[in-house]
Amino acid sequence: MTQPLLTHTSAAVAAIFLENTRLERYGLELVNGAGSTKGTIYPLLIEWERRGWLASRWENDGELAKREEPGSRRRYYSITDAGTRELTHYLARWEERRKGRRAIV
Repeated sequence: MTQPLLTHTSAAVAAIFLENTRLERYGLELVNGAGSTKGTIYPLLIEWERRGWLASRWENDGELAKREEPGSRRRYYSITDAGTRELTHYLARWEERRKGRRAIV
């Protein structure tokens, strides 16, 4: 399987998951946290879940009823052990790439 592209958005999403690997995240939270768009974030989440880096579940009725703001049912994503390993390496490669660019500029 090929390695995913290293982008600013994917690095931002990886960092969000890695800042607390026990928290579940939902799409709009990641969109806002990464400063990106749904069209960029959701394909990334789908790909990472396919790779086994993330697991997901739909919000249950009880959780939906307890939310302060109304809305559609959320899909929650959590990072797996494999995801923690891979995204840690991913971020390290991202940082190396960023440092290399700074050295050239």
